[in-house]
Amino acid sequence: MKGFEFDDLSLRYTESPFSVRIPEREIEKLFKPFGIKPWAAQRLWARRFLRGESFCLLGPTGSGKTTAILAFSLLKKSLIIVPTSTLAYQLAEKLRSIGVEPSEHHSLGKHTESDRILITTSASLSRNPSLIEGFSGEAVFVDDVDGFLRRSKAIYAAMDYLGLRDVFEDVMRCIKEKKEWTGNVSGQLIVSGATHEARRTLRILALRRMFGFDVGRRIYTYSNILHLFSRNDMLGIIKRLGSGGIVYTPSEKIEATVELLRKEGFVVEGYTRASKKIFTAFENGEIDILVGTVSRRSSLVRGIDLPERVKYVVFSEIPKIRLTYTTEKKIEVALRRAYRFLEGDERKKCAELIGRPEEGKEFLEKLSERPEMRRYGFFSDCLVVPDTIAYLQACGRTSRLTAGGMTRGVSIVMVDDENLFSSFREALEIAGIEFKPVEDVDLEKEISKRDEKLDIEFRTKLVVVESPTKARVISGFFGSSMKRDVNGVNAFESASPGRFIITFPTKGHFTDLDVTSEGYGALLNGKVVARYVPIKPEIIKALGILAGDVDEVVVATDPDSEGEKIAWDVRFYSSHPVTKRVRFHEITRKTVVPGIEGDDGFDEGLLKSQVVRRIEDAWIGLRLSEIVQKLFGPGLSAGRVQTPVLGWIKERTQESRKKVELITLKLKNGLTFVFKAPRGTAKKINEVEIVSVEREKKKIHPQPPYTTDTVLSEASRRLSVSTERIMQLLQDLFECGLITYHRTDSTRVSSAGIEVAKRFLEQRGMNIVPRTWGEGGAHECIRPTRPSDPGTVADNIRIFRIPVRLSKEHFTLYSLIFYRFIKSQMEPAVIEETTVKARVNGMEIERRFVNAVEKAGWSVFGGIRTEKYDVSEGKYPVDVKFRLVSEKPLFTESEIIRLMKEKGIGRPSTYAVTVEKLKKRRYVFPIGTRLKTTSLGEKVHSFLVERYPGLVSEERTKTVLREMDEVESGKRSIKEILSNLKKELPV
Repeated sequence: MKGFEFDDLSLRYTESPFSVRIPEREIEKLFKPFGIKPWAAQRLWARRFLRGESFCLLGPTGSGKTTAILAFSLLKKSLIIVPTSTLAYQLAEKLRSIGVEPSEHHSLGKHTESDRILITTSASLSRNPSLIEGFSGEAVFVDDVDGFLRRSKAIYAAMDYLGLRDVFEDVMRCIKEKKEWTGNVSGQLIVSGATHEARRTLRILALRRMFGFDVGRRIYTYSNILHLFSRNDMLGIIKRLGSGGIVYTPSEKIEATVELLRKEGFVVEGYTRASKKIFTAFENGEIDILVGTVSRRSSLVRGIDLPERVKYVVFSEIPKIRLTYTTEKKIEVALRRAYRFLEGDERKKCAELIGRPEEGKEFLEKLSERPEMRRYGFFSDCLVVPDTIAYLQACGRTSRLTAGGMTRGVSIVMVDDENLFSSFREALEIAGIEFKPVEDVDLEKEISKRDEKLDIEFRTKLVVVESPTKARVISGFFGSSMKRDVNGVNAFESASPGRFIITFPTKGHFTDLDVTSEGYGALLNGKVVARYVPIKPEIIKALGILAGDVDEVVVATDPDSEGEKIAWDVRFYSSHPVTKRVRFHEITRKTVVPGIEGDDGFDEGLLKSQVVRRIEDAWIGLRLSEIVQKLFGPGLSAGRVQTPVLGWIKERTQESRKKVELITLKLKNGLTFVFKAPRGTAKKINEVEIVSVEREKKKIHPQPPYTTDTVLSEASRRLSVSTERIMQLLQDLFECGLITYHRTDSTRVSSAGIEVAKRFLEQRGMNIVPRTWGEGGAHECIRPTRPSDPGTVADNIRIFRIPVRLSKEHFTLYSLIFYRFIKSQMEPAVIEETTVKARVNGMEIERRFVNAVEKAGWSVFGGIRTEKYDVSEGKYPVDVKFRLVSEKPLFTESEIIRLMKEKGIGRPSTYAVTVEKLKKRRYVFPIGTRLKTTSLGEKVHSFLVERYPGLVSEERTKTVLREMDEVESGKRSIKEILSNLKKELPV
């Protein structure tokens, strides 16, 4: 089957799109009896119901969930479970108004003989499950998830109604025994979103496994809040805001705050624990203001939900937590925080103490004795940090999705500590919250906007990415996500004003060349015909199901040639009339949320460059691999990139066999010289002659930010792990939104990157020297996406909503990237460098060292080591040590990657893959961090370069990369390039 046709290329897919889009007219029929035209959410729910799915009605109060339930119940024998008898009676009357007679089982109900639709309450069903004995049906609708999940008898009754009691118990047994359950269920369970997060009981886990979605998961959506700050006149601000507010203050100040406000004529009550009387009076407008504490367990933070009444909240000081140095975890948090404010050796020692709690606690206690450290929240017995979680919960009292839209709220923080506010503000920027000074807004006007609710009518979008981690992160930008199983693959759903987002991961490529067919899946016949087969059929089916639900498909795969090929595959298999392509170079809210509304367009050139590379890999690699396997054994391979790289390692392995002496000469003053010399040199040395000592002031500029090759090189040395592992860590950091795209050859810094450095440095009173480093283009350097150092990230991990557990390796790598980038935007360092030239046994040797840093500049964050020696011209006795080493040592993985970059035979996406492939094929093996060829590797390489030098040379690989660029830019056609290659291939 054809996929896409171009002048010189035809993409053909062996499997057709799986489309299950239900016509709009079928959906409108469902709601016609109620005299309404369904809106976006109701249309999506209807499609799912008509397909026979179980799901959650994800939407705010008043969004038409109840009407949808009634409309769906007309199609199947249904059980409807609601929270109260009053509501059950109202639903029954609504059905009767359209000529449908239900059976009611509740205190106000009419017990008719009808078994088509049964209406009851969770309480009635729990008290008397026998009410529905003898009834069976096809669908259960639950409009009271909280009450339903709290009552096991209600759950069992619902399972009995669907004929799934035995299945339900079997699933629970499998979960208990940690066994997989792979069965199917025939009935449907449709629930409305929960108002509270249900405990993950065995019953709830069983329901999720059976029906494929999170039953009882509380759904949050983004708020419509103006965040302000002020440094004085809290009373004046409250007087301007008027009635309808909450004031949060420390517990010891509640009484005084209440009295202060009462003197100004307000009706005020303290609210330290739940009180129905006070709650009702405030709801009715009899009380103007409530005063309470701000903490994650406060009744005024979690126990009140009156968005129509609460217009504003005021925090009398920054919400904060006091962490005593009592546990290993708290000591580690404090050390990470202290690290940000220290310099030099003290900073280095702080980092070394992480993971050593006893020494760390002693270090912190001594540190807190210094008066200036109180500015950063360090005291003799505790560390004070901002409580951003409590703030988010508390200010959320002012804004909620309601039937009329999202309410508008105002939140004001009184700044009682500038340094704490800086940390507080920085952490909340991660959550997309920006604070404005009260002086910059018209408070009265903002409060008057209270009735201007954000419209909640939305379009439904399917956002397609590669990985589950990226899918979960992006979904979280639009509200807390609900996981849903679609054909065995998890999708993530979230709702926010204007949008219903389904985020779906393809888990990388889900098609590939049909290499088992003629021409390894690619033939030349007038044009290049590339034949692709599914390698993940479950992804294709899930795409068809999800695309059938939504108004548009947005493809947000990586901004490189591999991501582009996946994007075109999604476009074909989703078969949606509205499919857009967007590219994100960083996964942050400020980039993604507006970005999914755009359309960057599909890139034909980038697609073709990926296709030509894949075909060349197949034609060269697979043909040569078949030959190699016949001669040297199964499981082996050859390729145009891995073969020259293998040659470098082979040559260096041979060179490394020549040994020399690595000599260390140490003077009495501690100065050392280290150099290589022929064997036998060390025993001839007994003194060294210093012939000159020169001191010079130098300006040392910072290094540019990382590219893929430089970060792999540095990180493999610092972490002592494989480059493949580092690429996985980089992928995690990118998908979690902590760094920009990590497959890049560019050192360019965008204006957004410069702003990140500026904000970080200005918060610390440091100067920025803006540098763009590289030329323009789509990609930029690898850099942090926010001005958040590793300590800030660790302290606010919940704010980030990071779906993977960040390890010590993640934080080490992030720290390397963060500080390399920050230093790249700082002033040069000014040093005094000493050069000592010496003569020993007729040889000239030299030693350079920094003896003073006169201006720290970028080195305030480390990188310059100072040494002091009293040295002058003359002859000195020396202590001589030596060991035999290779004249040319074996290559490390990082050195190989640097060579690939320098020689131009690799791309950022292939650096680590190439090295790892050589290890897996047993052509090389690691010795520590270095690589040595095996006898098998040397034999295979010799055979290939002797028989097929034109296909596996460095020049061949450079040619392919150049051709890919030419195809991408439209300068050459795929047909021309592959026609020339075909002439060179072995028969």
